[in-house]
Amino acid sequence: MFESKNFPNHVFIQYKVGELMETKTDFDIWLVERYVLYQDMGKKLISYSIQHKPWTIYKLLADVCTIQFPIFKNPINREDLDLMHYSPGVSILSWPKIVCDPSK
Repeated sequence: MFESKNFPNHVFIQYKVGELMETKTDFDIWLVERYVLYQDMGKKLISYSIQHKPWTIYKLLADVCTIQFPIFKNPINREDLDLMHYSPGVSILSWPKIVCDPSK
């Protein structure tokens, strides 16, 4: 089980980690091999350019999942998700933050 109450964001997931995904599909790679990190900071969206080694991912078997971020109008529930993976994480190198301009 994972729960985060990083106010005002809330994430609750009840899950089991499945088997290692030895081979990633093109879609898996597109999902996890990102080199820009976005984060909401109050009413602003900021981005960081990042660099990291490829992610090790596992199948994720989730029974319950609720994600509530005020930036989204409605909560996201397990039924809303088509695909879920688990990773123990990777170390990243990050460059200075950039405040995103919503007018562009």
